[in-house]
Amino acid sequence: DSGDNNVSLGANHPLKTAALGTPVQDDRWIQYKVLLTATGSSSPIVDSITVTYVVNSAPEFDDSYGTNGVNISSQASDGTFTIQYMIRDTDTLSSTNSDPGAGKVNPSFEYSTNGGGSWSSITGGFTSASPTTSKAVEESNWTTYSATWDPNLQTNLDETYTTQAQIRITLDDGEAANNTAATTSAQFTLDTKAPTVATNPRITATTTPATINLNTSDDSTLYMKVGLSSDVSDVASWSAYSAETTKSIATDPDTVYVRFQDAYGNQSSISSATTPETPPNMMIQ
Repeated sequence: DSGDNNVSLGANHPLKTAALGTPVQDDRWIQYKVLLTATGSSSPIVDSITVTYVVNSAPEFDDSYGTNGVNISSQASDGTFTIQYMIRDTDTLSSTNSDPGAGKVNPSFEYSTNGGGSWSSITGGFTSASPTTSKAVEESNWTTYSATWDPNLQTNLDETYTTQAQIRITLDDGEAANNTAATTSAQFTLDTKAPTVATNPRITATTTPATINLNTSDDSTLYMKVGLSSDVSDVASWSAYSAETTKSIATDPDTVYVRFQDAYGNQSSISSATTPETPPNMMIQ
């Protein structure tokens, strides 16, 4: 049945039932049918048929490690994730294939943003070396591998926020059958969405220092830089977001520039506001 040889048969298939309809165990025969069609006047001919019998154990993930054999770190402040997984292949040394070859498996990675409702291949964004090249495995001992992934570099993941992200890893030992094993991580938060700037800064320059009102939101912790340089390079470090802050004005008039960043390194564009020029003279009538 499908649990033993990766083939699903109907309940009443001849290989599943004996003459009296009782289930058959330890089947020793196979059955196949070839259907040939032709559009011309000649009948198609079968020259030969080769049946390959494969005895192969699929690669394995260590279910005691992380969740289902895979561990996903929380998203770092530079936006990256560390993907770790623990694997082995109990009959890898008897492999005769050339890709990946004995003692190796090929990993591939997918992501989901809706709790496994749909999956997409990870085609970019790996910042660690050779995450999808063949990996050495042993038959008894487990081996741990790690890959670093930046979802900001993955196509179709820009401006995404979800608490239902998952990673699926598939191992392939290259054999003719029963050659793959897949595992799925626990759900985690993925954020490539930049902070939302509702309105430009508003400056009240009648106070010293000037008062600056801000209106920005994000799904995670928010930080800001408020400076007088157009690229806010005059501000060395990020400070916690506040809807109201102050800044000493250098000239009259002067422009204040603001940029926001969330906990995962996603940054807004730079917004600005300019103070009105102070009139040189004042007349009261």
